[in-house]
Amino acid sequence: MSSAPFVPQLLLGAEHVRPADKAAIRDFLGTMFAHRRFPLHMNSLWNALYFDWTPDGGYVGLPLERIETRRHGACAPVVPVGGFVCIESGSGQDIWAEVVYKEGRHLLVESDGTVPTGGAATKAADFVDRNGAVVAVLREALVLDQSVLGKPTTRETALVSKLQRRSVRLDRFQHLVMEAVYDPDDVELDDATLYARYLFTGHHEGLLAEFVKDGTPDTELYAALITSLRAVADIVAGMPEVLAWNGYFWLKADYEAMANDIGTSSLAGRALLETVLSSVAFLPSRPWQPVLTAVGPRIVEWFERGSGLTETKHALLDGTGYARLVCLVNAYVADRVRQARDGVVKAGHVRLEDPWQCGGVWGSYPIRGVQPAWMRIPCTIPIGASRPDLPGTDEVAAELSAPRVAEPAITVKRSQRNWRLALSAGAYAGNELPVSQAIEFFDGAVAEVRLRLSVEGASGLLIDAPVTLDRQARVLSNVPWPLDFYPGIRIAAWVQQGGQVVRAHVTRRAEPLQIDGHRLPYELDEGIYRRALRLDDSVLRRAVSLSELIGRVFRRCGELVGEQTYALRLMDIAVAFFGAYPRAEDVRPILAELWRMGLARDDEGRYIWAANRITRATRVTDRALLEAYGETGGGVRLRRAVRQHWVRMHLRRWDHKDPSRRAEREVTYAAAIARWRTGHRLAPPLPAGHTYVEAYEKGGAEEAGAC
Repeated sequence: MSSAPFVPQLLLGAEHVRPADKAAIRDFLGTMFAHRRFPLHMNSLWNALYFDWTPDGGYVGLPLERIETRRHGACAPVVPVGGFVCIESGSGQDIWAEVVYKEGRHLLVESDGTVPTGGAATKAADFVDRNGAVVAVLREALVLDQSVLGKPTTRETALVSKLQRRSVRLDRFQHLVMEAVYDPDDVELDDATLYARYLFTGHHEGLLAEFVKDGTPDTELYAALITSLRAVADIVAGMPEVLAWNGYFWLKADYEAMANDIGTSSLAGRALLETVLSSVAFLPSRPWQPVLTAVGPRIVEWFERGSGLTETKHALLDGTGYARLVCLVNAYVADRVRQARDGVVKAGHVRLEDPWQCGGVWGSYPIRGVQPAWMRIPCTIPIGASRPDLPGTDEVAAELSAPRVAEPAITVKRSQRNWRLALSAGAYAGNELPVSQAIEFFDGAVAEVRLRLSVEGASGLLIDAPVTLDRQARVLSNVPWPLDFYPGIRIAAWVQQGGQVVRAHVTRRAEPLQIDGHRLPYELDEGIYRRALRLDDSVLRRAVSLSELIGRVFRRCGELVGEQTYALRLMDIAVAFFGAYPRAEDVRPILAELWRMGLARDDEGRYIWAANRITRATRVTDRALLEAYGETGGGVRLRRAVRQHWVRMHLRRWDHKDPSRRAEREVTYAAAIARWRTGHRLAPPLPAGHTYVEAYEKGGAEEAGAC
């Protein structure tokens, strides 16, 4: 029987899982990767742990009521990656399978992968009225694995091939193509979050029941579910022998074999990878108007060249073979783009537009003129730069230029000749020192003065240099700020007699302040400094979504207005992404994502990012929010709800020969399953030669062993 190490600490996050349990999970999933040999989504990895996957028996704890019937070409409720389906063969024998990969099949995408700009680079859905409710309908293809209950028999394999040839229950590549019905709020979800909602709404009864205490509210239960999915992905990401793409994981050796033509078919080796890369990096003639290319159709087109789809070629594309090619090709393109400076391949900026549609849609932007600052965002994070529904430039510009309600002011001390200020981000970036009303005390005949800046109480000068006096803007410009200066630093300044010299000083802190890994030796306005922080390259490289990056901006730069609740203006968010003076056209994708996240706004027009609760808008990819949630009262409630010292119900071998004792154990086994509500994971009958150990609290009074 399975020994899948699903531990309750997964419900709290990967950082809560003990090292020994992490090692057991990695060993278990490593065996699974080696056995199944195709890319597996984090949903399938979670299934393996939760439903007791075994190499010989498949999902031994899978309840049959979880398997939903679907028809090829039919319009039916969506089944996410990780879901289980039954396909009626028409011959009296049904096909049970797990959905291991899914993609959109937009009808406007051409057979060579060409995508109309702005048309199919999103989950373009048809919204229809169905039984009085508005739903979204998407055409998509499901890639199935028939080893749900163990290795398929010869008869089952022959049946699948028969259905494939007839293209009645499956298409020519053994894929289930259907019109999937979505809730309108679920259309743009990633596969992991969609699976979490699918489990929570459609299979709520008994979900995680063994690992959480009775009476746990749905809020904590949903938080535990999406946290456990994220935890499984984070643990697998730490396996050095595994690579990842868009939530799918596979053995690194398989990728290297394909990239280096080691033991692979010549049809599915380095030549295929380079051909798709060349197609993706194709350069159109209009600057910053991208050419969009879908990876899936380009792979099929490659195999159709020459003699067409022969039996050998079909074998490489059938079933999970197609998913394997799509994931490895996308990983290769992503690797080449990451290695290129600014994502420029063949004089064009290449970036992912949509990871879901037709195997992934990539865009190539010819570089001419001013380069957009959004190129700084990693090329594998879709930002929708080519989408026609982004906010207008005028709308973004108006919000960026909105005045601050409480802009730090220059304060005058004793006379207008003396003033104090906290250096703003704009002044720091522009090498300026505002002088306010003290402009009246400068010599009216000079356009250049000398600035002498020192540390209060210390000898020597940090700055002793001529600077330009801009009377109209009331600033000193061309100021050579020291390397250890930063926005928010507090400066006291005055104009000396004669009006040609400005003296200024800063105060050194008794102990340097540490913020986000930076050492700050001088007194500062912490709010100004935080709002001026930029996302560093290490944060950008680790991020998996734009919403995660926005969450990290709020945590680094936001003003704390409540428990793990932060406020920021659009300008502050834009500065964190792109630096001082962001352009409106660059900020359009950021504003669109803020709208998508549904963030509230306060009376000052600031966006409010709250990490003290998890809602339907929370995604598995929002790692910044999930991390912050664990530090709130919600995280405390979740830890109290999880049975952290729980030992799950499990089987063990038992050689008792007395038939009556055997029958007694079977009865108590069924009763224990009902009592612990674990029928969704571990179902009767009791296997021959085994007894069971009832679930118990480790070290508590509830321990119970086998009879």
